[in-house]
Amino acid sequence: MEKDKQIALAVKNKEVAVQKEISKKQKEWVRLFAMILIIILLFLTVLFYLYRIKIKQHALINIQKEQLENLNTTKNYLLSVISHDLRIFLIAIKGNHKKLSALLNTNRIEDASILNTKSTSISESTSQIVNNILNWALQQNNQLLFIPDVHPIGALTDTILYDFKPLAFLKNITLSAIYKNPNIQVYLDKELFKIAFRNLIDNAIKYAPENGKITIEVASDDKKCTLKIKDTGVGISQKILNTIHNYNALVVKSTKGIL
Repeated sequence: MEKDKQIALAVKNKEVAVQKEISKKQKEWVRLFAMILIIILLFLTVLFYLYRIKIKQHALINIQKEQLENLNTTKNYLLSVISHDLRIFLIAIKGNHKKLSALLNTNRIEDASILNTKSTSISESTSQIVNNILNWALQQNNQLLFIPDVHPIGALTDTILYDFKPLAFLKNITLSAIYKNPNIQVYLDKELFKIAFRNLIDNAIKYAPENGKITIEVASDDKKCTLKIKDTGVGISQKILNTIHNYNALVVKSTKGIL
């Protein structure tokens, strides 16, 4: 009997040892599985993080690309405006040179002297505009800088009108400004304002008839300053007005100026 008990005890001890070994192996497998799971989770976390970074970078690249395209579109638009403004001065100078040559050939010295004075004024205005544009272009540094500041609207508009008076004089156009308060202070980018305002005056002179009239009216309230340009020109058709604010739209030249 004693021997049977010893055998049973030995068997039981062996079973316990086997169970312990199995339990130990199971714990080792659990730990291994947990480690593998943690590694996988860490890998997925890093992968997701890198994916998020890539998405953000891609979005940033798209934004920068869109900004660059808009910048190029705006710059091209401004350059077309600037070239248009300069062209009308150059056309006037060229036309005056032909008239001057004709006057000299017919020995009309006094008329030639008057015309030469006008041409000199136009040349000086053109030179001043070119200098301003070149200085503005050099400041851009491959960007389209918007540098607003406070400026007196009267001094700004008077300076531009002074440059255009010789051009208006060629067509006997009266160019004047009406200010409720010439000392009104406005917050704007001076050079961009000059580009826009010159273009408006340029077109007003170009399309106004001989002996016409161009009036600039400036008024303000607590919130804004309003600048109106009134002229006796032919105006703009509704069809062109519908596309004039769309930089990507192509406006076909359908009306010739009379300068």
